[in-house]
Amino acid sequence: MYRRLWSIGNWSLLVALLCGVLGGAFGARPVKASAAGDRRFGIVADLGTRFDGNTRTGLPMDVLAGSGAGWVKEEFRWDALEPSRGRWTWGRLDDVVDAERARGLEVLGLLDYSTGWAVGEAGDLSTAPPPHDLWANYVAQTVGHFKDRVHVWEVWNEPNTPVFWRGSKEQYADLLRVTYDTIKRVDPGATVLGPSISGIDEEWLAAMPWDKFDALALHLYVPPAALNDQGYSFFTQGLPNMKGILGRYPAKPIWITEFGFASQGGPDPWHVGDEGTQARYLVQQITEMLASDLPIARLMPYVLNDHDGFELVHGWANPKPAYNAYRTAAARLEGATGRGRIAAGNGVFAFRFERDGQLIDVVWSPNGGTASLTSGGDAEVVDLFGGKRTVARTGSTITLPVNADPVYIIHAPVAASSVSGGAFSGAGQAFAQTGKAVRGPFLAYWQGNGGLPIYGYPISDELVEVLEDGKPYLVQYFERARFEYHPETPAPNTIQLGQFGRRLHPLYPAVPDCGCGRFFPETGHNIAGDFKGFWEQNGGLAVFGLPITDPVTETLEDGKQYTVQWFERARFESHPELAAPNNILLGQFGRQVYGGNAR
Repeated sequence: MYRRLWSIGNWSLLVALLCGVLGGAFGARPVKASAAGDRRFGIVADLGTRFDGNTRTGLPMDVLAGSGAGWVKEEFRWDALEPSRGRWTWGRLDDVVDAERARGLEVLGLLDYSTGWAVGEAGDLSTAPPPHDLWANYVAQTVGHFKDRVHVWEVWNEPNTPVFWRGSKEQYADLLRVTYDTIKRVDPGATVLGPSISGIDEEWLAAMPWDKFDALALHLYVPPAALNDQGYSFFTQGLPNMKGILGRYPAKPIWITEFGFASQGGPDPWHVGDEGTQARYLVQQITEMLASDLPIARLMPYVLNDHDGFELVHGWANPKPAYNAYRTAAARLEGATGRGRIAAGNGVFAFRFERDGQLIDVVWSPNGGTASLTSGGDAEVVDLFGGKRTVARTGSTITLPVNADPVYIIHAPVAASSVSGGAFSGAGQAFAQTGKAVRGPFLAYWQGNGGLPIYGYPISDELVEVLEDGKPYLVQYFERARFEYHPETPAPNTIQLGQFGRRLHPLYPAVPDCGCGRFFPETGHNIAGDFKGFWEQNGGLAVFGLPITDPVTETLEDGKQYTVQWFERARFESHPELAAPNNILLGQFGRQVYGGNAR
């Protein structure tokens, strides 16, 4: 989004860009890290185009390799590589790529912009669509020259932004086809990224040839208020909306090849004004993206060195707070599996990850608060910049004050046998669809109260979680619900359902009794028609709770509008295109809250 165009010769800045990313919506599962090429964390390095020192002896490889990134993004600009037709200048990027590969870094290559001579313009660089034959030759020569060192290529930079692309989306789609076919001819095993747009541009996504790129590249700049649910929630609204839009197309890994915040002031919300705040929001966005159920394979903040406050390093050698915060995030979350958002106290944001049998909870509170987490032992707490301390467990709970700077709380899970009622025994019923089983009282409740149509498949094992009352309970997540085991409560209320409706949706203002169905004075809302029949026939108050809205029209995850009604524990969706009894479906809250990792 914030990449600028500049002249290689004199480094004069030509154009600055910022455009909104929340204009309608927002980026299957984070990839488990193993080999270097599987690492999720990267950085936009741009040494080949930005570094003005000696590329043979002066490259800042220590600061780059020490950032925690396993990937670097480099720009292989056409005008720099072929300044005149048939004259190729590889030396600078050869030096950079060789140095990066020598330090174990994988390289993402950006193929971008027309060269002036190819489109009949006087300048070195042009954003006009290039002639396909000349562009294909540039792509073939570049991929062929570097194919022993670079195997992932991104096609153009933000073509949905006029300052970077003067053509139409259809012209870009044609260019993407030519580029993909050329790359695959030269290096069949290469990965091609497209369309490299800013935000979730639905018109552009719909116009793309989805069989002509292997992974979806996006630039995702987010107003920081949305990271803290102020006016709009990036995690509970933006990311699910993004998932719904992308669900219309073939599933592909997502590469976030630009995101970030600027430490200087500016007209846009991601200009946050100081270095500490930049570091804070950088980690908050990383956390929420990786805790979600989106298939985010790589993420790369913009940019390594000085650029309008977005940089992590000054003068190629002096790290800002954001550099140390990013390095800490990479050390703690590389290879971790996101488990979604968890309850940890009033005003506290907490997102859970698992790695090597340990829990990693990333926690902050915008206005200050106290985090409370059930733990199987004492916790190691790592602050935003990597400082460590130990917090002792009291009973089964870790409690500590937190502020707006995220901290990492690393601790052991509580054994299911240690909570009231203990773990369930027996094999239960296994589900090959998700690789999970349901046992004991959870299985009996699932079978006796609607089963698959109501709750969906299990997506977790039995877990111990601290619930809203601050106590630990045995729980299990399903696609549409969380079962909670309350052995202290007499049957039939021993199994209760999580109040996801209240968690994900506000209580709407009360309305009058419509006289058309059943009115609930407790919340001031009605149920009627098919929703009333479904509610009464499938468990009523005990299963779904009270209505917290009347029927409303909403755009759901597939991008279409439906009549829905929210309850304390569910969202009813009317699907008139389906025959009864399947015309009423439930929202998949379990997947949304747990993180959707049905592994």
